[in-house]
Amino acid sequence: MAMPLRPATIDVRPEKGVSTAVSAEERTASPISVSTRVASVMHRGVITCRPEFSGSTVARIMAAHRIHSVVVTAPGSLPRVVTDAEIAGALYAGTLGTSTAEELAKPSPLVRPSDTLAYAIERMHECETTHAVVALRPLRPLGVVSVLDLAEAIYADGHMQ
Repeated sequence: MAMPLRPATIDVRPEKGVSTAVSAEERTASPISVSTRVASVMHRGVITCRPEFSGSTVARIMAAHRIHSVVVTAPGSLPRVVTDAEIAGALYAGTLGTSTAEELAKPSPLVRPSDTLAYAIERMHECETTHAVVALRPLRPLGVVSVLDLAEAIYADGHMQ
């Protein structure tokens, strides 16, 4: 179950004690800088597959490219994502060979390259996923951003030890 969304605005107290509102995009409880953009950490280019590909084929694609997700694309449909977690679940259930990419794929949030990392992590949290598809237009993925990319950005900026 997703955590409830935080209020759209919060009050902050600057040095002189005057309250100002912070927009939903700028607020975050995470240590991610609100100025860092998805474009700076995303993996450009997308490894895709068709919905009818077998789960085994998707797993082989991930292994061959040493990646943790494959974007499932179909004409006229929003992209969906199969992650290594879905592959692990199908392996455990013994259904990897009989499952299709469409059956394994989960909805993924769509973010723009210009969105902040704080917005990307918020969308991933809301959708309970570890990956977001980066796109300028919904049906044309440009790349993928993962929680590991976000964690790397946090540590690189020195926000966490």
